[in-house]
Amino acid sequence: MQKDDASRGSDATPGDAHKLQQLLADEVISVVGWGMNYAARWESLTIYDKGDVNGTELRVFAGNFLYSTGTNEAAGRFTPAHFDLPMRDCTVTLDEVPVVDDGELQGSLA
Repeated sequence: MQKDDASRGSDATPGDAHKLQQLLADEVISVVGWGMNYAARWESLTIYDKGDVNGTELRVFAGNFLYSTGTNEAAGRFTPAHFDLPMRDCTVTLDEVPVVDDGELQGSLA
């Protein structure tokens, strides 16, 4: 992440990018997973006000990949920050078997 990247957002400042970079440098993996909900929509946040949703759809839509850092209460690990980073069009393999290929569920998950 470059410091200038944050300035592209309407409320972000270069200091925000630096703060995020510092937090991520010390974070550990909390959760990884892939979505399987065909009814969920990536673009749901463009339809609803951010105050009316918690972003679940971005984490669960079919074929996405979720990488989370920080606190994991189940593992007894607490950190200053937790970030859920849902991503699209990824390939995910489990024991060298693709479960998601370029954002599409594979095998019995499809």
